[in-house]
Amino acid sequence: MTAVVMAFDAGLMISALSIGLMHEGVEQSESPQEMGIAFFAGALVFMLGDWLIDRCGGGLRDCHGLDCPLKKGRRTDTGTPSCF
Repeated sequence: MTAVVMAFDAGLMISALSIGLMHEGVEQSESPQEMGIAFFAGALVFMLGDWLIDRCGGGLRDCHGLDCPLKKGRRTDTGTPSCF
């Protein structure tokens, strides 16, 4: 239950920050269309970066317990992950 509350809080904080930044950006921008394009471009870059980190082994950072392949001296994939 603690993880659910923490995830909800993190999402709430990110939403509040992004809405505040979008509002300020729209007020300072010459056209709202530019802000919309920039917002979606930023989301795309974030998703691509998250995918690359996961592909390069970032998913193993939370590996705990006896089921962890790193602690058993083996890996689930076939060698070093291909980052690119």
